[in-house]
Amino acid sequence: MDKATRNALMRDQISAFEQHMDQLESTFSKGTLYKMLKLLTKKQTIELQSLASLSQLGTLVSWEQKRLSGTSGKTKDRDMVHYFGWFLEYVDYLQELKQSFDERIFAPLCQFFYDEEDPDIKGIHSVLEEVGDGSGSNKRQAIISNKTDSVDSGVEMELLERSGSDYSLSAFIRSPGAMSGPRLGSALEILRQDFPDLLEPYNNKELRRVALQLTRLRRRWSTLLRKDTEIDEDILDEESVSEVNMFSDSTHFQPILRLVPDVFIKARRAAGLARRWLEIDGTTSRNLQTKLEQLEEIQAALERKLGYIIHDIKRKEEKLQRGSEQVQMLLKREDRSNELTFQLYGVNKTISSLHRRLRELQVEKDYVRKHLRKRLDKESEEYHSYKLKYIQTRLHSKVVDRELFAKQYQRTILEEDMHVELECKPSIIRFADKEQEKCERLEQELEKEREEKRKIEVALAPLKSERQRLKYEADEDKLNRLTERQKTRVLRFQTVRETQQDEIQRERARFLKIGRQTEEARNSGKNSFGESAMPKSSSRTRFFLTDGYDSETDSFWY
Repeated sequence: MDKATRNALMRDQISAFEQHMDQLESTFSKGTLYKMLKLLTKKQTIELQSLASLSQLGTLVSWEQKRLSGTSGKTKDRDMVHYFGWFLEYVDYLQELKQSFDERIFAPLCQFFYDEEDPDIKGIHSVLEEVGDGSGSNKRQAIISNKTDSVDSGVEMELLERSGSDYSLSAFIRSPGAMSGPRLGSALEILRQDFPDLLEPYNNKELRRVALQLTRLRRRWSTLLRKDTEIDEDILDEESVSEVNMFSDSTHFQPILRLVPDVFIKARRAAGLARRWLEIDGTTSRNLQTKLEQLEEIQAALERKLGYIIHDIKRKEEKLQRGSEQVQMLLKREDRSNELTFQLYGVNKTISSLHRRLRELQVEKDYVRKHLRKRLDKESEEYHSYKLKYIQTRLHSKVVDRELFAKQYQRTILEEDMHVELECKPSIIRFADKEQEKCERLEQELEKEREEKRKIEVALAPLKSERQRLKYEADEDKLNRLTERQKTRVLRFQTVRETQQDEIQRERARFLKIGRQTEEARNSGKNSFGESAMPKSSSRTRFFLTDGYDSETDSFWY
């Protein structure tokens, strides 16, 4: 069923409901009810202070019926009993009409003219499907009442608290019968919380306000018709007071006296709100082309936002990389003093070892010199042996002494470096801490932007799918408005264009293959593209590539 037919059927349902309620109201007399209530409450056998519920009224009527059974009684008493029997049946019928309003008007409004993912105004149509056609009306009414009352109680408080959210955002871009899949309304609702400025132009609070009013009205309407509950004056409309002002001495049964007029007032208001719901929905969300344009604007804005975020993420990642490298370098520089301490310890240990070795060599050299002085025969072999040993010891001592001098110089340099590092270390630590804090802030910003990027990418998937679906529906809608001859021409053109596009894709693939073969031939020294790759019979393909085709727009001039 298309949208126009569904909208017309809904308007017919509302009109039929209004006409039926007008007919019922014309058959009801408030004056007669006042007289009968006054007669009932003045019976000598009943001590009654107030009459405020239908169950109390039913109990009183049962008592009167038992009292009159088996006796002739007064005619007016029997007429009173018959009247209240009719009155209770009349109220039951009003309750059935309330159920009919739920099933035929309110449920379709929720299902076809509102977002099904709305967490506060939903559930009627799914409940009706669960009950099925074979269930009794009492069971159906009980389930609907329980379901919708729980929904309404949430609506009454939660909708008022969530004043910033847009309940019709996905409704105005989602038409009835949309295919299942990722929910566009949920995705856009997430985006609205994070990017309110992006989706503010598509905010439609009027539909949310009307939906809230209707759901709250339904709740009071349903509560009013419960027989086991006292009628609370807070749920009665002020307009019903003027309906019974002319009746005096009716304070103790005024809730019952106002019941039926108040039901008619609520029914008229509910029908008016339902009609207003359809009007708002028709003016804001039913035009396919408008919805398509709005979706394109949202998609373009999201893609621009996504591009900015991706660019910013890349820039910050590069900055974070440089900052991390600098922090690592500063941490190494901070550990430089520890490294110098370790090196200085090793040099001091080497110097101590060289001092010890130098003393040992000096002792050995003195020992050899002493033995040389004792040897008078300088030509003897023993003298030459001691002399050679003395020379070796002296040379070794000089080597150790030079090595000791080098190590002492190295120690001097290390001590100077240590002094410099100890002076710079506090500044290096402070600078490294600042750089590390910058890196941590960058990581937090990157995490936030990556989350924004993920949300936009998740939302773009159903957005693109919805746009394609709406484009298809818009094309179908345009096609349905054409005559048969125009349809034939359009379909023929579409067939030709699809054939041409397929041919173009094949030609592009073939030329890409030829290009690769040419590159391989050039690298291997074989024939060039013009000599071996180009076939002779290419006039038809050249037509598709040159005659009437614009490669930049991927469309044909004709």
